[in-house]
Amino acid sequence: MTAVAIAAGPEWSGWLAGEAALLPGITIVESAADADLLAIAPDAAAPEDWISDALAAGAAVILTAPADLAELANLMAADAPVDAPGRLGHSEAGRHLLDQLSDPGVGAIHSLYLSVRTATEDAGSRSFEALLWDAVCLIDDCLDSTLAEMHVDGGAMFGQETDSAVGIARTANGTVVTIDVACCLPPALCNAGATEAEIEIMGAEATLRAATHARRSTVWDQSGVAAQYWGDDAMLSMINAWTAGRATGQDRIRRRLENVQSILNDLRTDWTQGG
Repeated sequence: MTAVAIAAGPEWSGWLAGEAALLPGITIVESAADADLLAIAPDAAAPEDWISDALAAGAAVILTAPADLAELANLMAADAPVDAPGRLGHSEAGRHLLDQLSDPGVGAIHSLYLSVRTATEDAGSRSFEALLWDAVCLIDDCLDSTLAEMHVDGGAMFGQETDSAVGIARTANGTVVTIDVACCLPPALCNAGATEAEIEIMGAEATLRAATHARRSTVWDQSGVAAQYWGDDAMLSMINAWTAGRATGQDRIRRRLENVQSILNDLRTDWTQGG
């Protein structure tokens, strides 16, 4: 039995308690002091205090949407029991896609294309970094390989801060990766904090595609078309994965941080030099 607390407003805590049937072997508690695991919701305010207090009390922490990647890097340097899996791969649609990807009938993966977007009202370096983190995590979930030979371009296309990037890379396994990340959607088309994503993976024997919009998504595969929800259920998936011993692992989190930092460094260099 694992006791889980959630750092967020009452609407999140009530929602998680209401989903208890989807968390077998887990008890929801209100105080992090009584918890074995603290889940930080995407919209939780001032999570730094909750994280430090939970770690000091001996609890582990799940960051569902890390807002400060420098803080995450510091936690990794301290070998803290923290997981930050990325929401896209833990969404219902993402899990379905990864299940399909594990089918040997797909064959060796030749290329991956991923586009992830959110609203312009969320634009700014921190929001962009959080969006980039989700994108890099999903790529790593799919390919489990370091991004190399990377070239990225972008900048402040929709606001005053860096809010967009387009890049191409090759993994250590030879897969070509194309990535498009932008805080660009008109707010009227996208609820605050919502994300839309599209991914296409080309294997030697089959092609997999998935797309999301707001909180609805569609996955295409050999078995046909299946509509899937994604979003809130990602937190449930992260909690279940942690308690089942399937956490991301610190080595993979560090690799993802290195990939994100490489993209950001490339962007800053190009932007400083005028592209």
